[in-house]
Amino acid sequence: MRSRSLTDYQAAGFGGLSFATDLNFMNLPMSYEQRLWCLEGLFWCAVAKVEDDQKWKDDSELSMLVSGTRLLLDQAGDDYQARYENHETFDKAENDYRSLLCQIFGKITHIQGKTKMIEREQVQQGPVG
Repeated sequence: MRSRSLTDYQAAGFGGLSFATDLNFMNLPMSYEQRLWCLEGLFWCAVAKVEDDQKWKDDSELSMLVSGTRLLLDQAGDDYQARYENHETFDKAENDYRSLLCQIFGKITHIQGKTKMIEREQVQQGPVG
């Protein structure tokens, strides 16, 4: 199995590139506070997609996913502590916070996939040689 490159995601269309951009965001050096702001922005972009299309407005699974993600974002806002930013200690609370941000990212990616912001196309490698 070969690893994916950016050109593979570009070949899958805008959705693939959106996913690659989102994933890159999770690896950029930034504070927890900045990461939370970015997740909020990704969330509101996804919500705008949902609100703009009647078929997604009426989807109960998507509605639950959006509501659940909003709850997770609110929890992350409540749980944020400035002391996490210095990384002097990686205690359970900081590790749990990091995990919460990753869960939020996963839920937003799920919303994007369900609403076709990330397309479900697969890129197949042609014959080698």
